[in-house]
Amino acid sequence: MNLSTNRLTIQPATIDDAEFVLRLMNSEGWLKYIGDKNVHTIEEARDYLIVRLVSYNHPHCGMYVIRLKDGTPIGTNSLLKRDFLDTVDIGYALLTEREGKGYATEATTEFLRYVMEDLGYQRVLACAKKENHASFRILQKLGFAIKETFINNGEECVLMETL
Repeated sequence: MNLSTNRLTIQPATIDDAEFVLRLMNSEGWLKYIGDKNVHTIEEARDYLIVRLVSYNHPHCGMYVIRLKDGTPIGTNSLLKRDFLDTVDIGYALLTEREGKGYATEATTEFLRYVMEDLGYQRVLACAKKENHASFRILQKLGFAIKETFINNGEECVLMETL
């Protein structure tokens, strides 16, 4: 699976993305809005990717790397099937220095199209911490609406769904 937009490509993550994943997972935005996943060395990043690449038990679920057309990795999209949700949810993260340039909206628009049209999901969810206002704006642009709030690991989160 290779997705493409005017400025970006989106491809499944591989073990070769470990250095980038280490940098992303320790970026300010990831730590603030996703949380510290205890990935602080290249070896831990490889282990994280291996677990994500081989342990997803739902088709097409996993981490996808967002790259500029020149191949530079700038972020991720993800597709997850969480036990406590009745359908898949999507996520995204960008390196802090790549925020505010429309990349998250551009990539996630194409990723959501892929999930709904190519994979056939009629309904898709997204979760975000309540204080992540930028994510809410992006998700609303993509046609998501707030469904409910819930507590996840002691933090208030908002569950959104496609309309």
